[in-house]
Parts: sequence; C-alpha cells; structure tokens
Amino acid sequence: MSILRNLTTVAMLVVPMVGSAVLEIGFSASEGFVDGTAVNNIQGMNAQAGWIAEEISGIGYMVCTSSYNRARNYAGFTLEVGDSVVIETTLRLQGDRSAFQDLNLFRIGFAENEQHSGADTPSIGAEVSARADGSYTVGRTGTEIQIPASASNDWIKITQVITRHSESNTFSGTVSAYNVTLDTDLGTTSSAWMQSTDDGSWGGTMRPSFRAWNLAFPVALQVDHWKVYTQEAEESPQESEPVYILIDPEVSVAIGGHLELDRQQFFNLSDAGRKFEARINNDVQEAYYVEELGMNFGRELGGAYGTTGWSRAVREDPENPGQVDISYLTNNLTGDNGGSSAWMMDSFSPNLDVAMHDRYGSVPDFMDSWYADGDSASHLHAVNTNAYAEYVAAVLEYGYTDWTRPKTYEIVNEPNWRVWGISVLPIFILR
Repeated sequence: MSILRNLTTVAMLVVPMVGSAVLEIGFSASEGFVDGTAVNNIQGMNAQAGWIAEEISGIGYMVCTSSYNRARNYAGFTLEVGDSVVIETTLRLQGDRSAFQDLNLFRIGFAENEQHSGADTPSIGAEVSARADGSYTVGRTGTEIQIPASASNDWIKITQVITRHSESNTFSGTVSAYNVTLDTDLGTTSSAWMQSTDDGSWGGTMRPSFRAWNLAFPVALQVDHWKVYTQEAEESPQESEPVYILIDPEVSVAIGGHLELDRQQFFNLSDAGRKFEARINNDVQEAYYVEELGMNFGRELGGAYGTTGWSRAVREDPENPGQVDISYLTNNLTGDNGGSSAWMMDSFSPNLDVAMHDRYGSVPDFMDSWYADGDSASHLHAVNTNAYAEYVAAVLEYGYTDWTRPKTYEIVNEPNWRVWGISVLPIFILR
C-alpha cells in the first residue's frame, strides 16, 4: 500500500544525464510476438495469462482485459539516491465510454524484485483511472493528467520520471502526456507526487511492470510501445545538498508506545482460507483484503475432530481393536482446495500457512482414553499415543492438499492446566 504526502523542496541545481537503457519493446511480430497469444517469455516478459499480443493493420501491441493480472520484464535496473528512472508508455484505453465509472484500472511502474516480486507488482508508479464522463487520467491522486473521451482511439505517450530519495523507500514522480495521433502536448503534472513503501531498503534490482486492478466494466489497456531508461543527476559543486521537507498532516497515535504496525503479525483473519472466496462472495472486497491490506490467514479448528465429530469418516479397525481403521479413513478423506480460484492460490502460494488447533472430542469412542484429575470428563486424551498419532497423521496427509495443509498442528486447543507436567502430550509430539 502506498502513502501519498505533500512535498516541499529547497531548490537545487542538478544536471540530468542519461544513465543507461533498460528496455525498449514495440510488441511487433519482428520481436517474436504472435497475434492472439500470450506475451509471457517473449522479449524478457514475465506475464500472467491476461496479457496478450495483438496486431491490427500492421501495428502490434500488448493488451490486457483481465482483472488482477500482472506483467513485468526481467530487464532490471538499480537506483542510487538522486537517480531517476524514465518510463515511456504509448497506450490507449479502449471500451464503451458510456459504461465508464470512477475506478482505478491499471498501474504502470516498477517493483523491487525481492520486496515485491508477486502480488504487489508494481508497487511504485502511476495509475490509469477511468472517469464516469468517459475520460481517463494518468498519474497519482491530486497530480493527474486527464485524457478526454474524444481521444479514445488516439495513442497517448505517457512519460513518468520517478526519482529515489534519501528517505528510506521514498520516491517522487512527475507525469507528462503527449497525443501521438494528433501531435498534441497534453501537459505535465504541475507538482511532484511522493510515494513510499512500508518495507525493505529498496537497494536491489528493480523491474518495470504493469498491473490490472478490478476491471468492473469491459475495458482494454493497449500498449504500443514501452521504453525504460535511467538517469543520473550530478549536483553542481557550487550548490548544497538537497533538503526535502515531508509534511504529513495526519496525527500519529501510538498503542503502548508502538507507532508501527507489523502487517504480517496483525493483519490476519481467523479463517482457514480455503473457502475464503465463497464466504466473502465479493471480488472487490476480496481484492481489498488481499491486495491492499496484505492480509494473511490465521487458523483452522477441527483436524481429527472433523472426522469424528462431523464427517464420521472413522471406524474401529476389526483386526486391531481400539485403533482407527486407517484404510477406511483414507478412503473417506477428500482433500480439496475449497473451490479457490487460481488468483487466490497464486496470491497465497505455495501454502495458506495456517495453524491447526484440534478439539477435545477427537479421540474416537472405541479408543481407550483418560482425562486429567479434576478436569471435565469430556476432555479426553488417548492412552495409545502410537495409534492416535497414526490416526492424526493420516488425517493431515489425506484430508488436505499441499496448498491447504496446516503449517503447524496443536493436539488440543487450549488444554486444561491440569495436564501440565503429564508427559503424554510431548510423547505424542515425538511420535
């Protein structure tokens, strides 16, 4: 998630110098792109299936009409403090203008390869946003250039100049637009936008990239030309170091002296994840949780209890009284992904990373059991820990897929304190 802040700068004389070319792609047949096929693995592209090459009247371009699809290029670059990257994108936004609504559709920019190689690609850059009057804008909130609805078939060259600042993870950017079809300058944003990320030093390799958000109405982004290069800025020896004053009008509120929020620790849902989409049943809300809040899933209750208390997939082994019929159990277990979409599974690859807490009542009636002195008679533990461990292991192996299988397993959720000091629980773990 990006943080936008007002920027005031003390003037400094700088001399921009072209550093080096990063990439230049025209998405033409001569570059290996084939009309109607995916752009992935061509000219260094690493793109999801929604990014397709097309050609009309000899003009080749890349197009995306699919929500939540990303495309990046393996051509990388690095930015030292004060350096800039220039991203030139010749594009047009196609679609029925009467269906347009105020909505952010695409982002064009870059991501640091180690910090944001997946769902947050790109994390720095300008937004392409539709407006209800049929026009669209390019830039960031408050610093945007508007492309009129009358230019719907015109190719527009968008130029971003994004500069890295000395403050950790912070960049500023300007956007200019030029109507290539009409040979008309559409202007440059009057002030720079500031954008920050909340993680990493951003000292590694950065990769140019695109991203589609929720395309709630039929719309297509067509990209005819994509050029990226870096610029170095040399200070005049007569001038002092730049001073950047970042003004944040928001009030900072601390909880117990803590001002920063660990997203991995605090943005979790107490949910097993595999039926998350069915429970939310709202694409926009799901994307907000996953893409914007960067949430993770917390835990699942059930495990072995699910086979005794709900599905009745357990019976006694006739050849081994007091033990679970493992063959019958595995034949009745069906591990699945809960109907999760490819987007969901890709967002949480390779595993949902949830904690499993089993319940009292998971010990089958035919197993010998015991409960701690003074505890409830329903809080049972198995006497034969070998047999019970074999039963639980079968549930974890056959009742889940590699994607849904719990990362950790707790034998009993919140065991009674009277069990403290009794060796049976650590013995079970060692089985």
